[in-house]
Amino acid sequence: MAKFFKINLPFSLVSLFFSIPIIAIVFMVFEAEENIWPHLFQTVFPIYLKNSIFLMGGVAFFAFVFGVSSAWIITRYDFPTKKTLVWTAPLPFAFPAYIIFYIYTDLLEYSGPVQSFIRHFFNWQSPSDYWFPEIRSLLGAIILFSLVLYPYVYLMARKAFLEQAQSILEASEILGLNRLQTFYRISLPLARPSIVVGIILVMMETLSDFGAVEFFSISTLSLGVYNVWLNMNNLGGAAQIALFTLGVVFLLIALERFQRKQQKQMQNENSVKRVSRLRGFKMILAIVFNWSLIALGFVVPLLVLLKYALAQYRSVQLNDLFSLMQNSFFLSTSAVSLTVLASLLVCYYVRFHQNVFIKTFSRLFYLNYAIPGTIMAIGIMIPFNFFYDWSIDFLEKYLFFSSQAFIYTSLISLILAYVMRFVSIPVGSIDSSFKKTSTNLDASASLLGLSNFAIFTKLHYPLIKKAILTAALIVFVDTMKELPMALILRPFNFETLATSVYSFANNELIEKSAFPALFIVFVGILPTILLSRNISES
Repeated sequence: MAKFFKINLPFSLVSLFFSIPIIAIVFMVFEAEENIWPHLFQTVFPIYLKNSIFLMGGVAFFAFVFGVSSAWIITRYDFPTKKTLVWTAPLPFAFPAYIIFYIYTDLLEYSGPVQSFIRHFFNWQSPSDYWFPEIRSLLGAIILFSLVLYPYVYLMARKAFLEQAQSILEASEILGLNRLQTFYRISLPLARPSIVVGIILVMMETLSDFGAVEFFSISTLSLGVYNVWLNMNNLGGAAQIALFTLGVVFLLIALERFQRKQQKQMQNENSVKRVSRLRGFKMILAIVFNWSLIALGFVVPLLVLLKYALAQYRSVQLNDLFSLMQNSFFLSTSAVSLTVLASLLVCYYVRFHQNVFIKTFSRLFYLNYAIPGTIMAIGIMIPFNFFYDWSIDFLEKYLFFSSQAFIYTSLISLILAYVMRFVSIPVGSIDSSFKKTSTNLDASASLLGLSNFAIFTKLHYPLIKKAILTAALIVFVDTMKELPMALILRPFNFETLATSVYSFANNELIEKSAFPALFIVFVGILPTILLSRNISES
């Protein structure tokens, strides 16, 4: 028993630490001073739930259509520009959803350039002369979310299609099935587990979004947490909505885990090598469809931002822009350093202490990534409020930060929120690399007299450094564009690139947000290309 506690207690304490946000929310629900759940259920909660369900369902449908169609065409057919499409198809993933929403609203609203051109061209004078779809609507949000998030489905579907055995597809052709029938009856069912995983990721990203739905005034569960907490000044009610949202998230995670198990059973190591050459109308259709997705999700928004940047470059305050970049880099590099370090320690511990208890607790590290930013902010804020006075006294007495104690406390809470939410990315990446290396190598190295540190530097690090780099880049980008946690937990007068874009857009000054928005997008391009390249080479 003593040995059991000696091995498992440290890991249990670390797992408990990373579970603090969830524990804090549950505690707040049962200890709330006022139970406003009946009032919420009779008033705003049904609206939050209905909008969230319709939004997730609509985005999942369009992301499925866009992602699977693009993945199938690029994987199974050959046509001009295909080699470029292989790495450019996921590029919309580099754009945060809220930036896409700001740009397309500015383009398509009544006073925007598109409708202004239409009125001028047809000599129309007022809105009653013509009909134009309302961009700030639930349908508009569904389309825009789909343009940004379909790469989740594309990447998972493409990986599944690449792994399908050529012999199965050739057998279907021998049995008389054409390409379309082979897709519906063979390839799509085989790829279903991977595609469902991608769709669930899309649904979780949609549910967790704050900036885009807040800009469109669509009351979702994530926005409801923010409104009840800060606008209604009721933390207990916000925690109650947050707990329900966590239930939805955990249900999606359970479904995703089930599909991953199915995915392992369906995949084959042989890859598809034979492709068909498209000609004529089908070739044109394939090119137009795939490049339209990239144009709408990446090229058009990028060109608009570049146009705004050129128009604003004379008035841009370089000191302010440098300060935004400095703040964002500080937060992102801090989050990357701590998440990678924590992930290495966790993965190492799991590798050398394999038992059911540790395997079960290690799954807790994958939960936080699915928690919406607004809910994570609540989960961090509750315990930090509890220790607030103590932390201020500690900083003033021992670290001599008397005049800036509040700022440092807020920054610590924000960095911890980043670490707790994004730690699952390097944990998953490093753990996957470790599983490809037999533990017999560790034993052999120990017999040769190498210390644990020497084993890591000479044996493990060369094998997992690619996984560490990829995970670090993704965490860096996710932290750079994270909005709700930065908006809620940042110190006063502490702006990041993301909060700056949000502030300008809320004040109808989208042009002034061009430079910080461009920086966020450019930082996100490299990890997106790396992900696409890794899938194509796997």
